Amino acid sequence: MNDPRRRVLLWIGFLVFAAVNTIGGTIGGTAQVAGLVAGIICIGFIAALIIHHYAGRRP
Repeated sequence: MNDPRRRVLLWIGFLVFAAVNTIGGTIGGTAQVAGLVAGIICIGFIAALIIHHYAGRRP
């Protein structure tokens, strides 16, 4: 359950979408919509990382 490859992919996805969120918010205009969508996806990656962390813990 605690697969390190999955954790790495979740971190890479989080960093990529966080960068898109930052760039989209900075540029503004229509890019702001892409930044907003990337921010929502970023929240999903954060939730997946938290779930992955707690699922791999032993009681």
